[in-house]
Amino acid sequence: MGEQVVIMSKGRGNVLITGIGSYRPPHEITNQYLFDNFLSPIPHKQFIRKLMENFSSKKYRKYVEKAIEVVESERGLGVKTRYWDLLPFDGEAPLDKYKKRVKPRDRKTSAKLFNDKSNTQFSDGWKYISDELGLMGEIDENSHTDSAMALKAAKMALYTADIDPKEIGAVFHGTATPDATGGYSEAGRIATTLGIRDDIPVQDIITGCSAAFDSIYAAKSLLMDPTNDIESVLITASNFTSGNVREFFRNKPKGWKAPPGFPGSTSILLFGDGAGAYVLKRAKDDDGTGIINIEKINQAKYNPAFCLSGGSALPMTAKAIELGLEQYYVHHGFVKNTAAKLMRRAVELNTKRAKEKGLGDYHPSTADLVIMHQASKNTLYAAQKEMGIDPAKMVNEVETRGNLVGASIPIAHNIALGRIKEGDIVNFTTIGGGWHAGDISYRAGPESEKMFKRREEYKEKFLK
Repeated sequence: MGEQVVIMSKGRGNVLITGIGSYRPPHEITNQYLFDNFLSPIPHKQFIRKLMENFSSKKYRKYVEKAIEVVESERGLGVKTRYWDLLPFDGEAPLDKYKKRVKPRDRKTSAKLFNDKSNTQFSDGWKYISDELGLMGEIDENSHTDSAMALKAAKMALYTADIDPKEIGAVFHGTATPDATGGYSEAGRIATTLGIRDDIPVQDIITGCSAAFDSIYAAKSLLMDPTNDIESVLITASNFTSGNVREFFRNKPKGWKAPPGFPGSTSILLFGDGAGAYVLKRAKDDDGTGIINIEKINQAKYNPAFCLSGGSALPMTAKAIELGLEQYYVHHGFVKNTAAKLMRRAVELNTKRAKEKGLGDYHPSTADLVIMHQASKNTLYAAQKEMGIDPAKMVNEVETRGNLVGASIPIAHNIALGRIKEGDIVNFTTIGGGWHAGDISYRAGPESEKMFKRREEYKEKFLK
């Protein structure tokens, strides 16, 4: 029998929220605008026609042609993808038009091919990605993108935490609307732009509305792990979703079938744009402040209620667009009731396990402040009734800002920061994509009041 190795704790203290930041774009959309917009969504045929115009325009055509050429030269004839029927040029299918232009595979090494900007296979696409989209190098803060919003929130969080970016030991970024997909690291790009070291873990967390919470969960595990020396973690959560949601049944697309068990009535869910950020830090001593307990659950059986096409099982084909599956269709009644029940379950689990660990009773009904994911006014009301919470203790920003998805908890927390005093118990409850629900019990220390003062300084210095 081999020798057992016992890893001794380094005497780690608790995890504190020492920095906070948020950003909402100047074009912030009001609920009235969202309501008016979503009552008249773009007809599907009109959407497809506009899509075709974009693909066929001179601006995009050469890049699409080059992409087709690259795919053919790399993989030969017979390549088949689910996108060909979206790219009609001059009435011919792309493969028919370009099948005589197949080139032998370039024998250069991969590294040389990647770095050769003059290579005809990649030069135009590379130029488009770098010059027009700006997806290479540092983030352009003036662009209206997911990463640009996250960067602005992160700068405020680093300032309020009074920490040098080089001291950050990991970066988590949560979003449902990344700048790009397929091997693209937004967390890494945020870290690079901020001047954070490149020898640390970075990770994107794509769990929609629970992304900030799931990032906190992951960061706490990392900070409390006695096998590493990470002292602080930056968390950003950003979403640009105002134009990506429609109702389920008012304009139900032809051929769409509801998942089993769906009721037949609906209302509307309103989404906004914004970013939030946290800096989490390991305290040297556990004085009872910081994260008391954190728990989460998942119910993936409800996944069909809230998902987009674009994956291997649900590809973004012309048929998917015809059915409207390129956008979220939300059955709000189902979402509201299910969300409230799952949040209650997460709260009950957190309360139960905190008691079992001898930490005390931290049900949100006894907390000084309750910050829930700002899904909708009805969801907040339903959750408040489910858990017996005093409405005066709840933060309610959804009425003026809409559902800010994964950014909603840090943004709501930042708005309510002045209400938090040392010793207060703050409860955070979330529900999100993939039907993740979670609950955090947190005891505020002097860091909360320090964050508030430094946030006001930041606003004075940089936001006027």
